[in-house]
Amino acid sequence: MIIKKIILFLLFFVFSANVFAQDKQIKKLQQLYENSDYQKCIDKATDVASTYNRNPIPLYYSAFSNFQLYKGATPVRQKYYLTNCLNKLSFGLMRDIDSSEFANFNDITTEIHDTTFAYAIRLWATDKDASGFFFKALASVFNDTTPEYIELYVPVSNNFVQSLAFSSHQGPVNQVDIAGNKQGVWIKKYPDGTVEYEIFFKNNHPAGVYRKYFENGRIKADMYFNETGNRASAIMYNDQGNKIAMGYYTDKQKDSLWQYFIQDSIVVSEETYIKGVKNGPERTYSLYSYPNLLEEKFWVNGKMDSTWSGFYRDGSPRFIANYINGVRQGKYLAFGGSDKPVIIGNYKNNLPDGYWNYWDDSTQVYIKIEFKEGQPVDLDDYTDYENSIIQGMIDMQGTFEEPDVQVQSSYGDY
Repeated sequence: MIIKKIILFLLFFVFSANVFAQDKQIKKLQQLYENSDYQKCIDKATDVASTYNRNPIPLYYSAFSNFQLYKGATPVRQKYYLTNCLNKLSFGLMRDIDSSEFANFNDITTEIHDTTFAYAIRLWATDKDASGFFFKALASVFNDTTPEYIELYVPVSNNFVQSLAFSSHQGPVNQVDIAGNKQGVWIKKYPDGTVEYEIFFKNNHPAGVYRKYFENGRIKADMYFNETGNRASAIMYNDQGNKIAMGYYTDKQKDSLWQYFIQDSIVVSEETYIKGVKNGPERTYSLYSYPNLLEEKFWVNGKMDSTWSGFYRDGSPRFIANYINGVRQGKYLAFGGSDKPVIIGNYKNNLPDGYWNYWDDSTQVYIKIEFKEGQPVDLDDYTDYENSIIQGMIDMQGTFEEPDVQVQSSYGDY
């Protein structure tokens, strides 16, 4: 009996010493990280992670240190540090079975997610294959199955299998449990019997794939929901089967980046949302020379803000206007195909104001016109030619064609 107690005591002592040693090493890593000794923290974390091979925290500190080094790195090194960061997070999660330790670092992991998403989107425009690693990391580390991830890693055969899963389903459909929650497969049909949509429910929330169809049977939308059903990655198609849009919904509202296409793959425009409200850049592209811009705007809380720029197909400037809180204010420049502006003027509260200068390259005519609250001063003194120029400047507002209404309202009900 005494021997048994001694053995238990020794085992407890060894265990306690090991825990104490781990805590000491973790505190050292924390200290190095907080002191911005990021490379030392990475080196130390490598040793600690190999010594204590079930503890995820050393790998997390290595990831966070790589991320901090990413911020100040050159573009070439940024990819290296961000890749290391995501790999360390992934390895850490293999040890962190219930993600409990991961959840303790929510602020930094949220920043890493948002940075990775922005980095991947930029890379997607020029090198889809290279961007694939980062979209895959978003899915594996953060459970964020972006539309780009779906494009790269969910092949057509998987979509076909999913279709078979719906069509071959032999059990009950449109079921509600005793608590009134939708469960399992739900199917809605058009009056002629063609399937309008198919969806899986779990505890009254969409779970996995939600597929909508046109009356001709072609897929209208594929949406991939998270576990809580409040966020979906979406890819939209026209009735010919070509992709026309992809983006995100959060609580049934557009969120994050949305891209619009013609001919299935050519990006014609993109815009950014936060909870259904435009926030961030909005861009339209040349159909013939993507990613050359035709227009670029910036939105803050649903109102245009900052610079609105237009470009010719070859990338040269077409016009530059300025907005503050949705109102056109300040200098306006228009170009005739060269870097030299042919119109220079000023807006005040959406109206031309002050002196406007106009230069006609073809006729070599220079005109200077004064505006006050949107109206030309001394209008009777101008010739018919000058009056036509004045009217053109008054009408010069520029337009942006909104995406197809079908895309705007494609979320639907279920």
